[in-house]
Amino acid sequence: MTAYLIFEELEAGNLTLDTLVPISAENAQKSQDAKNYPASVPLPARSSVPVDTLLKLILVPSASASCIVMAEYISGSEEAFVQRMNETARELGMTAEYENSHGAHVHYLTARSQAILVREFIQRYPQILD
Repeated sequence: MTAYLIFEELEAGNLTLDTLVPISAENAQKSQDAKNYPASVPLPARSSVPVDTLLKLILVPSASASCIVMAEYISGSEEAFVQRMNETARELGMTAEYENSHGAHVHYLTARSQAILVREFIQRYPQILD
């Protein structure tokens, strides 16, 4: 869902793949905390990383901290982004209930809901398959 919402922002013109996203010290620390933020790739504190790189980190190794970075950049806070995730899930007809932007820990997500999201993602943004 995080990647899907990033693609919505790209489509709306609010982001480009070249947009530089700042990495806070807090998120850099999270990116090195594999226990609480699984599959994270270390991000350098007080640097900026292109959306394209963060998107690849989110989609390939499922980097938790990269999800948080994009959530905060798009919505101002992870909490606001998660609210948008849940609103989008309802709009798509999903029964999912997201708790965070990265999928680790607690979520309620059925296989059917995941299939709905994947179908919509591919139909709306076929370039995701490239």
